[in-house]
Amino acid sequence: MSSSRLSRWPSSSSQSERSIGGSRRSRDERRRSSRSRDESQRRQEDRKERDRDSQKNEVFLRRLEKMENEMSAMKDEVTTLKRKVEAMEKEKEETGKYIKNLEETLVSTQPMTTEKRREIESSVYIVHADNVIAKSNAFAISPTFAVTYAHKGHRVLKVGVTLHLKRANSLGQPSLKVQVVKNSETEDYVIMKICDGVFPYFLSDVATPVPGMPYFFIGIDSQLKIGWKSGIVSKKINDFFIGTSNTKKGDSGGLLVNEKGFLIGMNTDKVKFVPKRIRSTGEPETDDEFYGRLTEHTSSSKFISQENLIYARARPGPARPGP
Repeated sequence: MSSSRLSRWPSSSSQSERSIGGSRRSRDERRRSSRSRDESQRRQEDRKERDRDSQKNEVFLRRLEKMENEMSAMKDEVTTLKRKVEAMEKEKEETGKYIKNLEETLVSTQPMTTEKRREIESSVYIVHADNVIAKSNAFAISPTFAVTYAHKGHRVLKVGVTLHLKRANSLGQPSLKVQVVKNSETEDYVIMKICDGVFPYFLSDVATPVPGMPYFFIGIDSQLKIGWKSGIVSKKINDFFIGTSNTKKGDSGGLLVNEKGFLIGMNTDKVKFVPKRIRSTGEPETDDEFYGRLTEHTSSSKFISQENLIYARARPGPARPGP
């Protein structure tokens, strides 16, 4: 057999090699195919996982948005409630003011009660010295303090001096011993403190006088009876007020109340406004002439505010034993 014929047929070893190579390629292809399927499956699972996460996130965001909307609605509701509460409080305050003004209007338009007049008159005292009752006004302003004027005959009422007071509407009752604790000639008042016990009646209600305010003057008349006069506060000069109650000589030390019966001041003289006169000889008038002239009141009445008296009562001078 020639060599050319032999070359047409593959040798058994070549066939075997080809068969082995084909098997290898087939296994490799199967492996690649398997890896490809695995990779595709993993990608699908990853997409599914991402989808699930995305859905979860969407659900969470929807819940969060819902909660935010609910919180916003609650805030709006709270703001509305606050505004309602503020409006109610404002309405309550305005209603309270209206009621208070109404009560004050009702009280101011009502006449002074008989009980209030009795309380005022029971607070009026007469200075009682040497077993002689003189026409000299005083009145109690607290359980332990009383006031009177400081001019003319009362100039002797220095700090430490003791004297007696009798209640004007009950002269038959025992007198009350008091001691001077402060004296002001410039403001014309004397503060006295009771030595034992308390004053049974005193003026506890007070008010600040203002120009235009109607008032009553209460004092002792020439028959040692309690008298009332009406007037209107016309103006204020320095620490004193001027009224129209036409007080006369002997009315000093009388008390003044407003229409409700609240203490507004004490009747005084005109020491601060009138200078001493000079005689033709060039000499000034004597103190007795000066103070005597000042106590001859004109139709204008001068009085000191209760605020000065209350302040003076709170800051008394040093007391010392009297003679």
